Amino acid sequence: MINWNVDSLDWKGLGKEEVSRNVLSQIGPGAIVLMHAGGGRGSELNGTVQALPRLIDTIRDRGYQLVTLPQMMRSPLGK
Repeated sequence: MINWNVDSLDWKGLGKEEVSRNVLSQIGPGAIVLMHAGGGRGSELNGTVQALPRLIDTIRDRGYQLVTLPQMMRSPLGK
């Protein structure tokens, strides 16, 4: 079981600026970011989708590398 330490709160249907602010204000070495890909009927995740390009660019500009959980945990599944 793995837990996250950065919560985007995107499940609340937030806009891209709020999602970005929630993530970028908490990001750091070894961070695990919680973002949702779907939430069921009536779920609004457009802010998540719209925030992703900026989040990816900004995180990389800060010198961080985006990796999968198996890669982060150095699991054989991450190779």
